[in-house]
Amino acid sequence: MTKMLGITIQEIGIKDVAKASAFLRSQLDRSAEYGDIDTFFDKIFNNPNHIGSIAAAVEEDRIVSSATVAPKTIFIRGKRVACCEIGDTYTDPDFQKRGLFTALVNKCMEWATEHRQSFVYGTPNALSKKAYTKHLGFTTTPGIQVVYSILPLRSRIFFATRQLQPFTRVADALIGLIVNLALKPSKIIRVILGYQILNTETIPADWETFYAELLTRHDFIGDRDRQFLEWRFAHRHIDYRFVELRKAGQLFCFSVYRAFHEKGRTRIAVVDFLTIKNKKTHILFMGIELIKIALKHEADSIYMWTIAKSQLFRCTRFLGFVPRSEVPLIYKPAMGSAIPDDLKTPHFSLADSDCA
Repeated sequence: MTKMLGITIQEIGIKDVAKASAFLRSQLDRSAEYGDIDTFFDKIFNNPNHIGSIAAAVEEDRIVSSATVAPKTIFIRGKRVACCEIGDTYTDPDFQKRGLFTALVNKCMEWATEHRQSFVYGTPNALSKKAYTKHLGFTTTPGIQVVYSILPLRSRIFFATRQLQPFTRVADALIGLIVNLALKPSKIIRVILGYQILNTETIPADWETFYAELLTRHDFIGDRDRQFLEWRFAHRHIDYRFVELRKAGQLFCFSVYRAFHEKGRTRIAVVDFLTIKNKKTHILFMGIELIKIALKHEADSIYMWTIAKSQLFRCTRFLGFVPRSEVPLIYKPAMGSAIPDDLKTPHFSLADSDCA
């Protein structure tokens, strides 16, 4: 426990999770689920890798700033590496520019070192990234360039004014018609080639076989074993859905998505997209199915994170996804060595963060 100018820097225990959750909710103008106590508790204290930590700046029993570390497992060139993700770094506006951010990040790094984590990583916004890299010793990962891409499906994304609403309704109907007509031949081709699409809510029975091959395909990938899937997707109150691409019973491609409903609009987040053969046909068949799902939800857009220059990135560009920005993946060694900068086949998606 550290004190600075009447504010105590301390670790928050289970009994104060509700207080930490309430603080997060008070700081964010985001969907009501973010900072939800169940999700917050689950990622920190029900974490299958290790119990995580919540660091907080407290003034007179009131939380005024926070940061969390959630333990993760990543395989780097086949080697299991214990690490953790730093996030939820928010400070009440009345307490900013007092060094609380720096104090809390340092507190999280102390926790990571004490619990023998190889490194701490995060995906901060541009403002926080500058503080991390300029003042706190974090660095970017040259071998892992993550891109945020979006596929617009509704014209109101571009024309949001009330005067243009009649036009947007007509334009959206035309967009839906054109997209559906364009996608129809894909199903015929897929059936001819013997592939089957399954939309499910359960983890595949043959996941271990798929996962074992997946590990050989990537030189950097977060743990995706059955326990991880159950913790990250199946046992949470958020409605995640799974899509499988199979041929002759074998699983070749697997994706996870969820629908966000905010302010009368719907967006589809592709939380994970995994393939063991890296074939264009597999990726395109799966991508087309996700577009169809988005149309059924009447979604405004689909978005996802992909690795720049990867086969997945190229295929999403072909399907109409537009790269919007780079996702700043940063890290700092705690007990281990640096992440290699010559990785060839890394995988990093929304599933490796708390962003969806």
